[in-house]
Amino acid sequence: MRSQESQKEEFTANINSPPLQSYLETIGKEQKKRRKRGHRSYSYTWVVKDFQDLHADKTKKYIFSDSRLSTSADIDQDEGNTEDNYEKSDLSTKEKPTNQPQLEYKWRLLLYPHGNRKDVNTHISLYLAPAQSLYERQNCLETRIAKWRFELFRINEEQGSQIMGLTKLDCHQDVIQEKFTFASREPNWGIVKFCDLKNIFTNFNPQDLENPPMPTEKVNLAFRVHFLDEQSHFTTTDNSIDNIKIDTLLRLGPSLSNFFNNERLSDIEFTFSDTTEKLRASKIVLASRSDYFNRMFNGHWIESNTNQIHVKDVSHNVFRIIIYFLYTGHVDENLDFDVLKNVYYEADMREITELSRMASVLLVRLVNNTNWDEMLMLGWETGNSQLSEQGLMYVKSHWPELKNTEKMRELKKGVDAQFIKELESCGDGL
Repeated sequence: MRSQESQKEEFTANINSPPLQSYLETIGKEQKKRRKRGHRSYSYTWVVKDFQDLHADKTKKYIFSDSRLSTSADIDQDEGNTEDNYEKSDLSTKEKPTNQPQLEYKWRLLLYPHGNRKDVNTHISLYLAPAQSLYERQNCLETRIAKWRFELFRINEEQGSQIMGLTKLDCHQDVIQEKFTFASREPNWGIVKFCDLKNIFTNFNPQDLENPPMPTEKVNLAFRVHFLDEQSHFTTTDNSIDNIKIDTLLRLGPSLSNFFNNERLSDIEFTFSDTTEKLRASKIVLASRSDYFNRMFNGHWIESNTNQIHVKDVSHNVFRIIIYFLYTGHVDENLDFDVLKNVYYEADMREITELSRMASVLLVRLVNNTNWDEMLMLGWETGNSQLSEQGLMYVKSHWPELKNTEKMRELKKGVDAQFIKELESCGDGL
């Protein structure tokens, strides 16, 4: 039994303590004011489906990735564009002034499914292949330096467009730094023995290499390359759907779809202004998969001391999409523009990076005559160049019919001079 003195002291402390504040009301508003801006370091994912068929085809010596990935470095105008200065530039994640010109690098991945030599036919070989850019050709830049590392994952069973999980395969993952020379006979750099085939196929038998049996095991692979800065840090800016799905699984872990909105396994309940329907979740799941919710449930906030939270400014549908994404890493790719716009806005504010990236990629597919202005504003307001550039591309390609519209006049009224200049530049040369 506690003494009357200790009970009195506790009561007094509670009386004198400041009242708990709402995380949603306090931090949420602040985050809306100071959103995170664009990312500037680079990784790329190449998904190779049905690798078992590729390996069984002995006529296929090598293949390149379908599209060219891009990285960039800053050009030092003060020092000139000499090859010497070029080599000092790096694929840096550090923030640079926005007016600093950018040199875009083009790369592809090069895969040898049977190894690039007969004596390594029990392995696959993987290389990084440079493609000389127009800027490099014009300025006689014949070399390029890069620092990177590879990873390889096996994609587990897929349901529709949803990847259910990844298995990281044992392969060569050392950091590589090399100088690429475009005019050389072999301008590519990589790993001859990148991954042993026994790590890819569960029943691999080296004796079958000369007369391989018909493949019975379906194997989908995800190759990843990370370009590193001086501190060997990397994050992702390749915004392909495949890359974001892989990033999401690596960040969140396997899907927990069977536990989503499960009343028996939930300890927090969300209510909404637009419906009487409730949404249930586990604090542990949300906190472990989102820094935003981790801070909410572990801080000195009202939300950390209750089992019911009322969500005022977000619709039930949008908030459900966010929570479902945290449970599963999946978002419906057929959502309409207005829903996606709200999902992007709320995910960006809550720093759920993979969801905001996914929504951004899906949004740019939907730009049209009725929403180009919203796309531009959303990109400008959140510092998302992918959205703003797509909006500007649409305006430029439709400039004659858009330049004198009410939408254009209203848009110019509500933006800064620099954005007005961007808009008006769309008519240059037309």
